[in-house]
Amino acid sequence: MHGVIWEEECKDGCWVVLFPQYGEKEDIADIYIQEEDMKLIPVMDVKINEKIKEQFDRLNQKTAPISDEDNSCYLA
Repeated sequence: MHGVIWEEECKDGCWVVLFPQYGEKEDIADIYIQEEDMKLIPVMDVKINEKIKEQFDRLNQKTAPISDEDNSCYLA
């Protein structure tokens, strides 16, 4: 997923990362992530987050099949 580092300083090797959605929608999450688990990307696209969240929600609800589209390239 695409996220934004939300605080100015790293704490114990972790950064607070915010995972937003497009427009006025609620953010998906803000969590601590180890610096070595992060990857710098040139451009953030929150619509990618919405697609991944939708697939995750469907998986949890088991109401609809997950898309055949491979979004793994967006995971960092």
